[in-house]
Amino acid sequence: MPSTPGYEGRINFAFADELPPWMVAQIAKTEAEQAENMARRRARRDVPEHRKPPAGEERVLGRLDELAFPPGPQCGVEFALRDVRVCDSGLAFTLTARGDGAAQGMLGDRWNLSHRIKNRSVGRVYLGVILPDGTVVSNKRSHLHDAPEDEDRTTAWLYGGSSRSSSTETSASYFLSPSLPVSSVVKVTIAYPEAGLDIPLSVDVDYSMIVL
Repeated sequence: MPSTPGYEGRINFAFADELPPWMVAQIAKTEAEQAENMARRRARRDVPEHRKPPAGEERVLGRLDELAFPPGPQCGVEFALRDVRVCDSGLAFTLTARGDGAAQGMLGDRWNLSHRIKNRSVGRVYLGVILPDGTVVSNKRSHLHDAPEDEDRTTAWLYGGSSRSSSTETSASYFLSPSLPVSSVVKVTIAYPEAGLDIPLSVDVDYSMIVL
């Protein structure tokens, strides 16, 4: 009954046939807004500067040459984070795999460390960054259309940059934004079952050990 305490704001109903016109209109509006948002994101050709690694060294607060992942299964390569930089707008790093060069061809043809699907590679590495609050940011959503809205400066996102390859080494760069407190510790985890790395490997990035 309308006079029942707590009635306002609650609508209880059941439909045997068609939805009422007002609900059909609301659903259509929501779907149109979602489609417009997705179309806008897919048309995006770039992201704001605060979502990309800064070019100037003056914005780098601290740097670490390399953080090695613990030894993994017998997959023939060693993994590390190289050129780890804590910047005033986020965390930049390069995920690297090194091989012994015994196999023929580019290492990147077998190990795809980028966020993109490549024709010559089977799948791609899974890269997850676990933030201090438990949020997980993954390279599975590193495409430009996955980026938060341009004015959003709080949602965590992983920008996928360039990748490189030789017969003995392959790498891909990433940038995590926005910035985190200097006391932060984030866990970077990788897995790649299609290439033999089916047991995840993790390494902690302790900001306080980088920013002195």
